[in-house]
Amino acid sequence: MKISQGRSLERLINFTDAVVAVAITLLVLSIVDIRGTDNDETVWQVIADNASVLITFTFTFVVVAMMWRVHTRVLSSLVAYDSVLFWLNLIWVFGIVVLPWTSALFGEGIAGNVRQWSGGQGLGGAGMLYWGTLAVISGVTGLMNRHLSKHSELVGEREDAVYDGRLRSILYTSMFAAIGVISLFAPALSWWLPLGLFPLGIILGRWDARYAKRHNSAQPSAANSS
Repeated sequence: MKISQGRSLERLINFTDAVVAVAITLLVLSIVDIRGTDNDETVWQVIADNASVLITFTFTFVVVAMMWRVHTRVLSSLVAYDSVLFWLNLIWVFGIVVLPWTSALFGEGIAGNVRQWSGGQGLGGAGMLYWGTLAVISGVTGLMNRHLSKHSELVGEREDAVYDGRLRSILYTSMFAAIGVISLFAPALSWWLPLGLFPLGIILGRWDARYAKRHNSAQPSAANSS
């Protein structure tokens, strides 16, 4: 299997970072047209009338930033990449590119459902599409971690720097997929389920800190034994 490194690796990382930057910028398009329709409206009324779109934008912005941070840990550990990692990264990039569109559809779907308020109507598949996209992005990150754990030549002497995020990926992927399915049958419930992502992130953050502490403390022992 062909392995690419050096300048080729730098271009892959720069390309990925550029796509994420553009995707985050495109998220703004879903809110740039928000403005008052009546001169007597206050800014708070405009925000209230467009709350679903604004909340979706803010949530997606934060999630993309977090996913990019985790993804950066993966790419920063590389000294080379192979074709499998290239295509996995391309799928991840595709998901990030599609996300602004699915986010806009999801925000509009929530707004329409709120206006009609019937707890039994779905979001026309917009919720499943949005959460499904997030599940794919998270799942691909886990596959990249798994691939690197089996191919130490891609990280070389920096093998210890590989970020083991498989547990994080499994939990987030499962939760995103579950919320998407629930949004088809119980949209009112699906609006509240994403709140569980924040305490989950805090718990996993502490888990990562403990993992890093154990890993760092084990290194001197290994060096002394050698």
